[in-house]
Amino acid sequence: MQTSHLIPPEIAHYLTRIMRRRRWQRCLRALGRVVSIMLITTLITCLLDRWLRLGQRLRLMAWIVQSLVALLILIKPVARLLIARVNYLAAAMEAERAQPSFNERLVTVVSQLNADPARRGSEPLLMQLSEQVINEIRKRPRANIPFGRQVWRPWLLAVIIMLLYASLWPVAALGFSTLLARTLTPLRDVDPVNMTRLMVAPQSMEANEAETVVITATVSPVPADPPVLWVSDNDQTWTRSAMSTLDGPQVGLNTRQYNSEIRVSDRELKYCITSGEARSPNYVIAIRRIPTVVGFTVEYVYPEYTRRSSRSVHNTDGWIEAPSATQVILTMTTTESLRAATMNAENQHIKMRELDPTHWQASLALEHEGPYSLEMVSTRGIEGHGPAQMSIHITPDRPPTARLLAPALDQMAGARQVLQLAYDISDVYGI
Repeated sequence: MQTSHLIPPEIAHYLTRIMRRRRWQRCLRALGRVVSIMLITTLITCLLDRWLRLGQRLRLMAWIVQSLVALLILIKPVARLLIARVNYLAAAMEAERAQPSFNERLVTVVSQLNADPARRGSEPLLMQLSEQVINEIRKRPRANIPFGRQVWRPWLLAVIIMLLYASLWPVAALGFSTLLARTLTPLRDVDPVNMTRLMVAPQSMEANEAETVVITATVSPVPADPPVLWVSDNDQTWTRSAMSTLDGPQVGLNTRQYNSEIRVSDRELKYCITSGEARSPNYVIAIRRIPTVVGFTVEYVYPEYTRRSSRSVHNTDGWIEAPSATQVILTMTTTESLRAATMNAENQHIKMRELDPTHWQASLALEHEGPYSLEMVSTRGIEGHGPAQMSIHITPDRPPTARLLAPALDQMAGARQVLQLAYDISDVYGI
């Protein structure tokens, strides 16, 4: 075992720096090997997956093997860097190779100081050599160990492989980005790359009820059979139909376009397209529902002179009828959540107040009668209107009426005779 207490501290510190720098270089070399090996094995796995469509289990096993190989390569140099003791004689030999000006004096001093005292050379001569080595170290205090080919060669190989990756990335037929995603994240559900290239337009959309939507598929290479459009409104049963060839100029070499129509109902639809081994993701046609009014609640607050208490009326046509100066609170219930609603009556534009997304309220005092309208905008930006022929009708306040009930016929009466009369007095709102 080598000991450092006999080696002069200045020489021991210098050799420690030499050995630590060399161990860092070995770690860098090992890391370069790991990067190169990982790049090569990843490329091989991607190419195998391209042609064989490797399953998730096989891709996971390849990833585990790559990780274990990387660990085995790195563990030894890292362990030496962190926990291994300094081999002063090996460090001295490294320093001699890096700085020939030592003329083997450094190796001689270290080997002699660590040798059996009975076998050492002349003590004065050894001390003189030590002083010479210390002076040489003081001239070059930095422990410079050049990077050899063994350090940068694996990194050069890694750069070459990365350039190969860059050249493969834009090749659409290879699908290199998808292959990398499947190889590096084997547990993710990434669809394999297919020989058939399939592009669908549009990819999910909104449509009005009863609207006809045209779906276009671009397929390369041209398949023997036309693509198939699959449509479902419940995720369980799917209807299939062959797509038609789209007439027009050719979009690319060995590429053809197809289209098909979907009639939108009142339910959300899902669709996908298959062609050969290729299958598109499931896309969605969301229904762009126009907001409509389900019903109205009209609350009347009558003028004080009518002596009538307030009341509420429910209807679906928005009919408003009350005496002039009646305060009306109109609440509407809608089929869709709204972002804004406005009531337009005569020259008034009343911004309705939100009670909740489907209940909106407006207040007005009846002064004029005539038609009025409602304008709505749903939270999805779809405009809607209230029922047609909504109207405000002001009930006229007619004069009171009096009617004699008895006697029914003319009567003769003497002086001071008392006659019994029965009569009826009425008014629209009260006397």
